[in-house]
Amino acid sequence: MAQSRKDSRGYALRSGECQRADGRYSYSYTDRNRKRHTVYGKDLVELRKKEQQIRRDLEDGLDPQRAERVTVNEVFDSYIKQKYDLKPTTRTNYVYTYDHYVRETFGKRRFIQVRYTDVREYYYSLLFWRRSFPRQQSITFIPCFIRHSRWQSVTDSSV
Repeated sequence: MAQSRKDSRGYALRSGECQRADGRYSYSYTDRNRKRHTVYGKDLVELRKKEQQIRRDLEDGLDPQRAERVTVNEVFDSYIKQKYDLKPTTRTNYVYTYDHYVRETFGKRRFIQVRYTDVREYYYSLLFWRRSFPRQQSITFIPCFIRHSRWQSVTDSSV
């Protein structure tokens, strides 16, 4: 019977885990592009939480390295590229409105940190700030886009 690998405290290490000479733990994994990544933790519990999140992301088809860095602007650009059923004037209107009202302010935020309440708050501040929108419907797509992107990031591998 093969013996399991153990750390200095006697805990069994899973595949991909190892204890470093300085006492920290590391977990190595391969992403979908066959590139090796390593994650570190101070203790085994912290490392296994990170490992569990990485496995969940990989099973969902997400890139764990990119997921924390992606901004709202990048998600919007991806969303607009995927919308094939828009008329050219509608697409131009969406891009203009987003560039004019969202890209330089709210769009620079990390997508993973944005909650729907933040989007609603920003949307209502736009309505309050610009009471005389030429068309109030021109910014109504912003909450819809975030809601769709959140749902898509959970169920799809596009984000």
